Amino acid sequence: MERRDGDGGAARAAGNGHRAAGLEAALRAALRRELPAAVALRRELHAAPRVSGQEGPTLKQVLDALPDGLVEHVAGTGAVLRVGGPGAAVGGAG
Repeated sequence: MERRDGDGGAARAAGNGHRAAGLEAALRAALRRELPAAVALRRELHAAPRVSGQEGPTLKQVLDALPDGLVEHVAGTGAVLRVGGPGAAVGGAG
């Protein structure tokens, strides 16, 4: 017969909840720190829009604003950037 600790699952769940809350707080704080620079970059980019096929300076501005990472240039004017190591990733396009 399997023995179960009546509080073990609840204690683990509470511990996971505390870690998740800490991670969320750290993420929110990091986003608050980055937001002013991101807003400034957006304003700069929108003040001098580029036409299709001439996005090179925009790409450079965006990549210069991001942390160092592995950049793979794609489709002539685009780039794929991996921040962090190998593993799960999130992709985006604009």
